[in-house]
Amino acid sequence: MNNDTSNRKIIISFLIVGFFLLILGAVSIFKMVELSNLTHKFHEHPFHVTTSTYKIDTRIVSIHRYMKDIVLSKSEDELQIALKKVNNDEKDILEEFNTVFKQYLGDKQEVQEFYDLFIGWRAIREDVIELMRTNRIDEAIKMNQIRAYNHVNELHKSVNKLVAFAHNKAIVFVKNADETKDLSVKIIIFISTIILVLMTIIVIVLIKNLAIIEKEKHENEVNMLEQSRLAQMGGMISMIAHQWRQPLSTISALAGTVQVYLELKKFDLSTKDGIEKHNQLIVEKLQVIDDTVQNLSETIDDFRNFYKPNKKATSIRLEDVILKSLNIIKTSLLNHDVKIIEQYNSKEDLFLYENEIMQVILNILKNSQDNFIEKNIENPYIKITTNKNSVSICDNGGGIKEDILPNIFDPYFSTKDEKNGTGLGLHMSKTIIEEHHNGSLIAKNIDGGICFVIVIDRLDGK
Repeated sequence: MNNDTSNRKIIISFLIVGFFLLILGAVSIFKMVELSNLTHKFHEHPFHVTTSTYKIDTRIVSIHRYMKDIVLSKSEDELQIALKKVNNDEKDILEEFNTVFKQYLGDKQEVQEFYDLFIGWRAIREDVIELMRTNRIDEAIKMNQIRAYNHVNELHKSVNKLVAFAHNKAIVFVKNADETKDLSVKIIIFISTIILVLMTIIVIVLIKNLAIIEKEKHENEVNMLEQSRLAQMGGMISMIAHQWRQPLSTISALAGTVQVYLELKKFDLSTKDGIEKHNQLIVEKLQVIDDTVQNLSETIDDFRNFYKPNKKATSIRLEDVILKSLNIIKTSLLNHDVKIIEQYNSKEDLFLYENEIMQVILNILKNSQDNFIEKNIENPYIKITTNKNSVSICDNGGGIKEDILPNIFDPYFSTKDEKNGTGLGLHMSKTIIEEHHNGSLIAKNIDGGICFVIVIDRLDGK
């Protein structure tokens, strides 16, 4: 699967989830505002109207009581005190009426009628006061008990009417608030469920995509590993040719020697001593030929085993892996006058993929050899040192420019010319060490050369 396509799908999926989250947030905000508005309405209308109406009713009762004080007053001073209290209550009532007029959500005509009824009471009170001042006390008492009392009852009825309306409004607001809350919860649960389902789908798709990407990565890695090995094969064949040339020459020389001795009849086969010398020569030369052939066989086995697929990690010492690698390339190095310095200080058994580690070591050794040839280095040498679970391979080939040193492990990056380098060797070496062996591979310039340090963390099968 194309990574760009996968990334596009992931982005689209998250945009969809983000869209639903935005809707969820917008709905939540809208519903919270709606609940807030209902709360404000409840507070501004039923609460204020009811409170103000009850205050008006309380003040009406208070004025009616003070009117009794007026009709029962014995002096002008008592009359004035009662009148002052009536006027104060009336002033408070008029202020509360302002609140009711502003906050009442019903028909304002009802409030106006209540207000007019209250103002009409003032004329009755004034008639009572006038009767008291003209000393017509009995008429004043009768007017206050009958006419004023009936008027106050009408005021109480108007108060109850406004209170009942405010109470009903409060019930409606509470009901609306409950309905809004229930609807909000349902909508939020619905949208949250959609988001949860979408997220689950996205996670499943992501897991599948990651599995596909990981599989493709593994396949690409395997292909690059094989490509890297094939790129090495040409050089390996050249190494084998160098390594076999001397043993084959030895076999040819030994066969020629035996043939010359036989043709020139160097031994007198008619005597016992001649026969023994003849047989001794044949046995000695055949033994040398057999040893040489055995050496050739070991070399070709090392070469053949190196290219065998190796999927199983084994417990082995670094020294043994290095020696097998050197058995393949050592002759080629010596033929180019490369001195090999070996210091084996590790006796650890490491759990690793032998052929892959051989590939890493051969990559580094071959790179050093190619660099010696390309730069025509005098007295070239390679120093191999092992310590516990690490190996360092250093040379005196002049090192690598610092500006390109960080790039040498990048795929298809090569310091060689196009004819001699694929740019896969060091990249695959780093992959083998870091991903297959949980280790590290670094390169650093030293005086006169470069040093590759391999650390392998897969000890004791862990």
